[in-house]
Amino acid sequence: MSREDKIIKAVESNFALEGMRFSSREKKVMQDCLSGKTSFDTATKSAIARYKRS
Repeated sequence: MSREDKIIKAVESNFALEGMRFSSREKKVMQDCLSGKTSFDTATKSAIARYKRS
């Protein structure tokens, strides 16, 4: 198991402990950030803009 997979599994378990859903879209964004395809800053700004529109 890769480092990225371990991090995602840890986040997924923490979400489950809190009773929160960790969607496949969120996993994909996190995978892209961890692999360097997207910066965390860009992903954060995108998420904030998306939730402000809602």
